Amino acid sequence: MYQYRNEERSYHLYEPYCHPHCPCQPQPVPCPPHPPAHPCCCCDWMGSSETVIVSLLASAHLFDQTPTAGAALLFDTNQVILGDAVTHVLGSSAFQLLAPGSYLVTYHTRAAGTNDTPYPIFPITASVGLSVESTLLPESISNATLDDNESTAILSKSTVITIHKPVSLSLININANTTYSETTIAISKIA
Repeated sequence: MYQYRNEERSYHLYEPYCHPHCPCQPQPVPCPPHPPAHPCCCCDWMGSSETVIVSLLASAHLFDQTPTAGAALLFDTNQVILGDAVTHVLGSSAFQLLAPGSYLVTYHTRAAGTNDTPYPIFPITASVGLSVESTLLPESISNATLDDNESTAILSKSTVITIHKPVSLSLININANTTYSETTIAISKIA
């Protein structure tokens, strides 16, 4: 989708980028650093090595947050804004996808068990997923088992969403007793 060049320290949104294991390009290039976290995905996974990003919004919340089960994670920093098909108000959980079409949504977060309840029962399952207009998308769910309150796990997923009218999108905490940090999301309008 894009290429990160260390010497220029910028994203070239219109140059194809391929993952090292991608069959569409024999010469892989390096992934961008974290944060910001963006997908290292094959430029050809959508069927065309000439996929162009029409609009992009990348947002983050790097510090701890412990939402209740069913609550959305918050994002307090917009790192990249290109175009106007995706909007987000700083400090909120909702992203507005304004134009009909297809969007690639990639999220990444670090999950840890928490002692917020008097007696959390371990192991617990840390689980997040994308919600569009309050409907959880099963294909977007990422989960991991945390064995104790010192366990951590990385939850991440990339999903393509096609919409026909403007919608609201959020990243939802599915289970209780989990603290999230280093949370990033990138939403790219690709068609």
